[in-house]
Amino acid sequence: MNEPMQSGFVRRATEVHASSMDAVEQRVRSLTFDQAVNRARHASEERELMAQAVAPLYRIIAADEAAAAAMNNLAERRRADLSRLIGRKGLTPGGSTGGNARLALGPGTSVFSPPYDSKFTHLDGDRPPTAEADADHGLVTVEIPYDEDSHGRRVATAGVSIVLETTTQGTIEVRPWIEYDYGFNISANALSAQCEGRIDITVVDDSGASLPGSEAPLWNVMTESSGGESKSDIVRSPARDVTFPARPGTQYTISVVATIGGDQSGHGIHIWPVFESYSYFSGGLDVSMPWLSVELRA
Repeated sequence: MNEPMQSGFVRRATEVHASSMDAVEQRVRSLTFDQAVNRARHASEERELMAQAVAPLYRIIAADEAAAAAMNNLAERRRADLSRLIGRKGLTPGGSTGGNARLALGPGTSVFSPPYDSKFTHLDGDRPPTAEADADHGLVTVEIPYDEDSHGRRVATAGVSIVLETTTQGTIEVRPWIEYDYGFNISANALSAQCEGRIDITVVDDSGASLPGSEAPLWNVMTESSGGESKSDIVRSPARDVTFPARPGTQYTISVVATIGGDQSGHGIHIWPVFESYSYFSGGLDVSMPWLSVELRA
């Protein structure tokens, strides 16, 4: 790709500082995956505390034959078709524009596309979920399938990164084109389930220090009932633009990270006799970044 012909511009790093990559990767993990694990752990603790708090109420329900029968009927209704993950359409490598996007680029602006410089995945939980990252095409997928035998938290992240550097001091503004496709399901009866999905953009310099990024959940649901949603969309500038100060001689790793996580009790949890209590969740998220434009301002 030709570089802009002006005094200052942003370019791909000509030689990535290998000695700094471990610190960068650890920082990106702490900003995304570790935070998601903490949120899922908190949901698990809240579920167990709530179960203890409402135990007297459910013992009263269990002692009433009609009320217990209604709870079992409700449980069956909420479980219906849960094992079928809400379908996702799947994303096209290169983006939905098919290479037909028109960009108005001003001085000091560069455009970058795959292959990107690195990829990563992280998994956590009983019966671990799945995560895939494709730096060659700028695609990532995270998925947590329906599993009645899983108990507690499950979290997955996947991301791709590009390493940039600037020729002069200034302010870098990153404008990514992001496409996503997701679906999730929750069903619970007398116990809560939690599920979240998000796309985060992180900026970390070669010392491992984080700079202003962009954090936003696509969904975050905690319920003792049932619910679900599927959606496909495109995130356009300026919705997720990232701006940070930059100086020559320093490398900046821009990462786009997809996360899905949550907590469930699993099946067969008979905390109260007569009727069953349970909570389940499942979901998946596909993310594509076919290109990003980067502007250097004085």
